[in-house]
Amino acid sequence: MNNYEIGSFFIHEKIEPSFSNTINKYLQKYSQNHIYLDSGRSCIRYIAKLIKRKVVLLPNYLCDSIIQPFLEENYEIIFYEISRDFKPLLQSIVIDERIGLFYHMGYFGTNSNDSLIELVNVMKQKNIIVVEDITHTLFSSSKKIIESDYYICSIRKWIGIPDGGILLSRNAINLDTIEINDVFVQLNVYANKLKSAFLNGSILEPKHLEAYQKAENYLEKHKNLYQISSNSFHTIQHFNFDDLIKRRRRNALFLLDELTKLGFSNLNVIDYINSTPIFVPLVLENEEQRNQLKEFLVRNKIYTPIHWSKPEIVSTNNILYEVELSIPCDHRYSISDMRRVINVIADFKESKK
Repeated sequence: MNNYEIGSFFIHEKIEPSFSNTINKYLQKYSQNHIYLDSGRSCIRYIAKLIKRKVVLLPNYLCDSIIQPFLEENYEIIFYEISRDFKPLLQSIVIDERIGLFYHMGYFGTNSNDSLIELVNVMKQKNIIVVEDITHTLFSSSKKIIESDYYICSIRKWIGIPDGGILLSRNAINLDTIEINDVFVQLNVYANKLKSAFLNGSILEPKHLEAYQKAENYLEKHKNLYQISSNSFHTIQHFNFDDLIKRRRRNALFLLDELTKLGFSNLNVIDYINSTPIFVPLVLENEEQRNQLKEFLVRNKIYTPIHWSKPEIVSTNNILYEVELSIPCDHRYSISDMRRVINVIADFKESKK
């Protein structure tokens, strides 16, 4: 018996030796200078240690893992606002001489941060280091509008590898030899084995979910810089990212069309022709509706993450924490799988009439 599910953690990818360095053409848009670390956290940690003025401007819609490296380095954190359509509210960004670092990102494959270009130019005149998180936008086709000092990408969010983060810089990156986060990698490998066994029916309980969470908890507690493991690096170098983009865009366009037919709005904030979404974000009416839909999907073995749980340190309100639900559209799935997702969402809407 197979326990087929949609969403949740990736199974580790199989190597495709015929493909080599396809990721480089996507990295080159940002910089030729890059290194591979174990996670996005390590990339942020590297930058945070370099800056002398320990005040950072962060968006108020973000993952807690972005915040933690700055807290470790005793930064003062100031938040600027992100709107319901994932764009920065420029009037909420206050620049003063204390600020040492500005952190920005496009969400779900969009270039929603392009409006920052004039502000970024002002910041550079004030010697503020500008960091762009390209985790959500690495594989989108839009031109690079903003010239940042550093770019970071948590590549492990895109494909099935135990670890992986990419740090890019306008200048050469100087980093002494560092160790691999072996325990984190092995915890992920073990969780991957459990998921494989669950999917093929060898075990009946989804024990992999707890195992993956144990790995993530370990990562949160360890604050050193680590390099990427050799297996993950090898997988990245031989992965067909062109095919990943093709599949994700196909799936996202299908979801966009069908979700629009079901009456969902706010879907046009993403250009699914040129963007490669990491997920398709649904923005629901309220938190209760979001949570009910998520639970309904889980009962049908469709796992939709929430981006994100609101970090305690974020004092400003952002409705996206309460109403956003991320629909999987990645390369693992066919149009038939996406149809299954749509059918379950349609059943949910019908049950609420």
